[in-house]
Amino acid sequence: MKKNHFIFGYAGNKRRDVFAIVSHLNLDGVITIVEPFCGSSALSCYLSQLYPNRFIYRLNDNDSKLIELYFLLQNEEKTKKLEDEYNETIKDLTKEKYYEIIKSDSMVGYILARKHYFMRVGTFDTTRKPTKAIFCNSPIVKFLRNETIELSNIDGETVMKEYMQSPSTIIYLDPPYLKTHNKGYYTNHNNLFGIYQYLESPDIKNYKCQVFLHIIDNPDLYNKIKFNFNLLYSEPKVYGWHNKNGNNVKRNPVIQQLFKIDDTDFVRL
Repeated sequence: MKKNHFIFGYAGNKRRDVFAIVSHLNLDGVITIVEPFCGSSALSCYLSQLYPNRFIYRLNDNDSKLIELYFLLQNEEKTKKLEDEYNETIKDLTKEKYYEIIKSDSMVGYILARKHYFMRVGTFDTTRKPTKAIFCNSPIVKFLRNETIELSNIDGETVMKEYMQSPSTIIYLDPPYLKTHNKGYYTNHNNLFGIYQYLESPDIKNYKCQVFLHIIDNPDLYNKIKFNFNLLYSEPKVYGWHNKNGNNVKRNPVIQQLFKIDDTDFVRL
């Protein structure tokens, strides 16, 4: 997807990677698409554009506020109300007002902190104004309202186990990255990285569904999961950031890797 499908620039968004991911999926006989760490649900949203009303989607995330937002976006009246409230909030926004709002437990504060993250990391600049929200027309909203979707806010590993014996299911894992996780952001989420220990276990070989794992290059992790997963592709991804002057700055690329469960029989030594 060339354009952002979500209502804000979601960190770790895979919208530019969905083309490559889909090329590795075997969709024959597939009924259910499961994202235990859905985030912006870029893959599911893209699949719904390619194959409208073909699949059932299970979207789960450890972030309860994100799932609350998903439920809200399914309702037209509530979405419009949130959009109006957000656009009113950002009028004459000051640094003090910004921090007051994002520290609140409101949905507007949740969105503001992510939609305009550059302010939170200390580069608040009056020359850069918050952009007006157009939530109602976002592709993610159309997806949430027109497809068969089950939403949940439970442990990702638990979601995986619900579908492990289902050959008509694809599980796409995009867990928080071990090398780049934001400790402050994930403080309130228990066992968020426990999924990596589970991926090392022999239990993974018992899965009847297709399981794909999307991570950044991590040799230590690879040595632990190499008995369970096959590497499908490995390619660099360059992230761009804006500095305080509004100029785009390219960082060193990270290597993204996509794995699939190895479905061959093997003997663990």
